Amino acid sequence: MNIRTILSLLSMFGAISTAAVVWFLLSEK
Repeated sequence: MNIRTILSLLSMFGAISTAAVVWFLLSEK
């Protein structure tokens, strides 16, 4: 795997985890 693929996977994982945390916090209210 090259660095660009790893960076794209990390960015996608970060975006998904951030969206999940935001959705969880909003659903708690």
